[in-house]
Amino acid sequence: MLKQRVLTALILLPLALGIILFAPLPLFDVAVLAVVLLLGLEYFALCAIPRPLQWLFTAATVVLPGAVFAGFFAIGGWLLLAAVILWLLMPLWFVRRPVLPGVIKAFIGVTLLAATGIALHDLKALSLDGRWLLFAFLLVWAADTGAYFAGRRFGRHKLAPSISPGKTWEGVAGGLLLTLVAGTLAVIVLPAEMSSAWFLLIAVVFAVSVVGDLFESLLKRQAGVKDSGTLLPGHGGVLDRLDSLLAAAPMLIVAGTKFGIFEGVWALGR
Repeated sequence: MLKQRVLTALILLPLALGIILFAPLPLFDVAVLAVVLLLGLEYFALCAIPRPLQWLFTAATVVLPGAVFAGFFAIGGWLLLAAVILWLLMPLWFVRRPVLPGVIKAFIGVTLLAATGIALHDLKALSLDGRWLLFAFLLVWAADTGAYFAGRRFGRHKLAPSISPGKTWEGVAGGLLLTLVAGTLAVIVLPAEMSSAWFLLIAVVFAVSVVGDLFESLLKRQAGVKDSGTLLPGHGGVLDRLDSLLAAAPMLIVAGTKFGIFEGVWALGR
């Protein structure tokens, strides 16, 4: 399993970095739509809806950001805002964990996945050299890595045992600490300044990334599966690898705009 994980990472990492750093925006958008397509195929398979509906919702998930990229609809900002509101409300679902109707899960998925595509586009448009995109991935990686090692070493108190038994509050603390460190170092290459707003942004993005991870865990638990797919050997599905980013990317754009770190982002790609 470990050998498969490493081999998959060695193949995908250079490809992802090449697209993030060097692809022009139109080509990057095509890559984003391809990823959104894969995410949709996995997500809607977890919603317990007929296969034709899975394809229909997947198509909608790709068409919405594609239409925004092409300038047909000026709804990108609204989709981002709707996604952020859903992520902020998501912990209410975690409390009692009702099994929502599959169609409701599907409509939620269309909003969340489409907003992720738009957020990735905006982060690339903010800096075509990919710095803001790498920052988003860095925060998610730091959160996952810090949580993993702190949880293994110090984990005693379960975060949400009925959703994801392996996650602990100690892991959350470790993830937050490493995320703050990564965010502090990132200022060296980003057009931003360390301030209370900067650290608040990092904390908010970290918190919602945890929610994204728990959200996918609950989806899989209710669907009775371990992984969202088998496309990535040793890792599971694309959704398994990007669940935290689904929440982190839209929140980074919206909160960064609200806190005055980004300027004019709502006009990008609209």
